[in-house]
Amino acid sequence: MKNTIKKKNNRHDLTIHYYIDESGSPEFYGKKNKLLVGKQGYSPVLIIGLVTIVNRDILYSRIERFKTNLKKKTKLSDIYSLHQPEWYLHAKDDHPEVRVRFFKFLTKQDFRGYFIIGRKDLGIFHKRHKSSEKNFYFDLVENLLKDRLKDFKEYNIYLSRRSGDSINAFTEAINHSIDRYNKSTKRKDIKPKYTCTIVPGKSSPELSIADYMLWALQRYILKKDKTYFDLLKDKYFYIYDLYDKRTKMNKFYDHKNPFDLDKAGKFK
Repeated sequence: MKNTIKKKNNRHDLTIHYYIDESGSPEFYGKKNKLLVGKQGYSPVLIIGLVTIVNRDILYSRIERFKTNLKKKTKLSDIYSLHQPEWYLHAKDDHPEVRVRFFKFLTKQDFRGYFIIGRKDLGIFHKRHKSSEKNFYFDLVENLLKDRLKDFKEYNIYLSRRSGDSINAFTEAINHSIDRYNKSTKRKDIKPKYTCTIVPGKSSPELSIADYMLWALQRYILKKDKTYFDLLKDKYFYIYDLYDKRTKMNKFYDHKNPFDLDKAGKFK
């Protein structure tokens, strides 16, 4: 299956579905305002991912069928987690064999992934984000969505229950993204229709796609293990390394300029 969102006569007649999840934490400080930067277990990045799907019902059915068939596999019958009522596909917690099978399954599906990497820089955090983790988080959200709300008639946006803050804060970030796009172009102001809903992963299997892609990207950045990232490399349509300060230009990666650690440099 080609990795493209199928074009119809008019893209503006389509409704598209966005699934948003995150990897890492916006935290810079812990209890009693204790600095976490550089401590053991501290992640130097927050990554937010967005997966776009047109044929939502088809992909939903395929993932559910994949899960059902997985439980029937004799070789996997001893995997405890598969047989728990609350189990859903989650890369960090899934059995390695389950993980490999789902990655291979995803290579054959039709979706696109857009990701933004927020390097956790104390100087930027205090100056640009006014020492607010919420400001840091939603700065990423706004930058991720800035050019993602202009091509379709309507958008259904689904947010992982783990993501961010309240639905009101997300809605505000979406509106800011639209405003930023309008100010940055000379086109007629866009006013897209959208709905925004926070959903749990266990009832929204499409979120597992974003989760797996985030896990693979984070693993590559933090552990230099490119194995899983390479499996889905054609699905990573856009990666934005927002706070890469080595150059004056922010770093954008796409199929013409694929993301690579040799280009991105070290993530402290």
